[in-house]
Amino acid sequence: MSHLIRSIVFVFALCGALSPVQAQEVPAEKQALIDRMMALMNIDDTMDQVVQVMSQQVVETVKRTSPGIKQEALDIIVEVVEEEGRVLVAQSMGDVAPIMAKVYTTDELEQLVEFYETPLGQKALKTMPQVMQEAQSRMQPRLQGFQQRVAAKLQQRLEAAGHQ
Repeated sequence: MSHLIRSIVFVFALCGALSPVQAQEVPAEKQALIDRMMALMNIDDTMDQVVQVMSQQVVETVKRTSPGIKQEALDIIVEVVEEEGRVLVAQSMGDVAPIMAKVYTTDELEQLVEFYETPLGQKALKTMPQVMQEAQSRMQPRLQGFQQRVAAKLQQRLEAAGHQ
């Protein structure tokens, strides 16, 4: 079972950790624009989808590494991953406004909101998950080759330098 836990932790590491940002005061005008933009982006639904995808990735990894695992155990894993994933997302979303306030001027935030209100902006928001998913699926085989090449080169170079 510890192998199972390590597999789950490994998948989380692959999913990418969200870095903490020091709490910063966001000017009210910028905060209002950021809140409006987040609403236009349906950020709550998007983050729920992220949690579900993360949960699916964990389940697929667990199934590969523990082929005999029972459905009851998988259901518990999904429940825990999604519950904790929602907590992580909620905590991490508090980091978004200070980052956006730092990266974008008030004028730029206004322009982004205006764009996302247009039909093209709404289409971009609706189709971006599909674009990212297709790009990720195309990149997956390249990542496997990349990992193999890096591992082989590292082993060769480290051995040549006298490291085991």
